[in-house]
Amino acid sequence: MNKCLTVVALVAIVTSGWVLADQDAQQTPAQNGPRRSRRVSLTQEQETQLLEWMKEHRPEDLERLENLKEENPTAYRWATARAYGVYQQFKMLSPEMQQAMIARQQARLRSWRLSRAYLQADDDKDRESIRQQLIDSLGEEFDLEQKIREYRLEQMAEQLERLRENLSQRCEHRDTIVENDMNKLLTLERPPGPRQRKAGPRHGSRKNVSAQDDIQNQASQ
Repeated sequence: MNKCLTVVALVAIVTSGWVLADQDAQQTPAQNGPRRSRRVSLTQEQETQLLEWMKEHRPEDLERLENLKEENPTAYRWATARAYGVYQQFKMLSPEMQQAMIARQQARLRSWRLSRAYLQADDDKDRESIRQQLIDSLGEEFDLEQKIREYRLEQMAEQLERLRENLSQRCEHRDTIVENDMNKLLTLERPPGPRQRKAGPRHGSRKNVSAQDDIQNQASQ
């Protein structure tokens, strides 16, 4: 397998099932290779944290990562930096959701192994037994996936409510915001760039976003 594709596949394996935003890992450019990142490598402490977590929850992926370190140190640094970012997002989830993520990944791995065992079984009785185990495992995986999707939906609903509140408050402070914009423009020597949105914690940890933030931000600029 192409080394670039090997790295991409490894990162996809390492990050799959950890977080709700796992689609980010699936967007890794497989054909162009790892993109340059501001974070070239982790600190020793960060790398230790990541590897210890993988040792406990993802030992098979840890083995692949250790092999990559020997074969391609540059790719290893890129893969661990990418995986550490996903691991940080995972830690922000509630303990209940973390357990659901881990259990789903375990169910996926178990289902895969059972599917291989079913294909290799020669005895009809064994195949039927394995088939039932596979159905049970896939059923467990489905239930966990539903739980995770429900959590994601709740987070989206909370975010939507915050956006609605923000929109309403901006309407209430329209005149103040417009006047602040005017005062700012009158002090600039060149056209302003795009408005920078204030960053905040993800996964619903941000309690409130109000139009008053806009007013305070503009007043301080």
